[in-house]
This record gives sequence, structure tokens and C-alpha cells, in this order.
Amino acid sequence: MFDFNKFCKKLEKDPKKKEEVLHKYIDKLPGDINLKLEEQKWYKQYIVEFKPNFEYETPEALKDQLFEWGLLQSLVAGSFSSDIDYRKNSENKIEMIIHVQSGDVFVTKNVKDLWEFQVLRLFEIYVEENMNLQILIESYQNEKEDIENQRRKRLQKWNDMINTQKLEKIGML
Repeated sequence: MFDFNKFCKKLEKDPKKKEEVLHKYIDKLPGDINLKLEEQKWYKQYIVEFKPNFEYETPEALKDQLFEWGLLQSLVAGSFSSDIDYRKNSENKIEMIIHVQSGDVFVTKNVKDLWEFQVLRLFEIYVEENMNLQILIESYQNEKEDIENQRRKRLQKWNDMINTQKLEKIGML
């Protein structure tokens, strides 16, 4: 399970992250740092809207681990830095695919092929992304409006994808 408070302690040990993320987050949202992930402003106002809709294939080696696969699905779906996609494999099971673009480089990863440290790192990346966006929202009105517009677009894209997949499932598409 992802532990937000443990993650914040990890940020505190990294001088660069401590200055760039943690101090700014504490400054803008002083009480939130001691709250659980599900109580964070960005989670309650945004990520919670990306309801995990179905189970997907996870790494075989991690089947006994207590990863919050639904939370990962929600974080990826809500991310500004990634796109999420699903496909059925040869056994007719759903696989979650993550697409990331950094500059001119495109990376595509199937969640079922990831190692434990990669899954943990994804949680950290997406949580930190949301912390940074919340800092901008709390700091700058023009950034707030842009981020909220982008959030609405991401949520609409998610809902459209989910509705399309539901129609495909019952044979309507």
C-alpha cells in the first residue's frame, strides 16, 4: 500500500526535492502534509473522480503484494504527463498500458511487465506530480484556471474512454 506520509519523509531526505516540493507544499497546504493520501486536497477534488472501472493484469511476481492497483489506475488516468490505454491479451484479459512522452521520446509500458521498484516509483511520480500541481493552484490564479481546465479535459477523456469500453463490452460498438 502506498503510504503518503512515508513518501513525504523520503522527500525530506532528498535536499533538492525537499526544497522544490515538500517545503512549497507545506507552505501552501500546511495541514495537509500530515493527512492520508485520500485526504489530500488534490486527491479529493480530482483523482477520486477517476474511478477504477475494471481490474487489469498485474505483474505475476506481485500478485501477493498489497499494491493499490485501483489507485495506480486513477493516478495514471489523471496524470498530465501520461496517457492510459487498455487492451485485451491472447487470454482475453485486460492489460493496462501507460504511455509517457518526454520531449521527443515516447515510452510505452505494460503494467503487467513492471518490476516492484518500477511500480513503487510510478506511485511516487504521480503523487509528486499532483503535489506540484496543487502548489501551482494555490500559488497562481492563472495557473489554477489552466490546471482546472486541463483536469476537466482529462476527466472527460477518461469518461469517454470508459463509456466506449462499456459499449464494446456489451457489443454495442
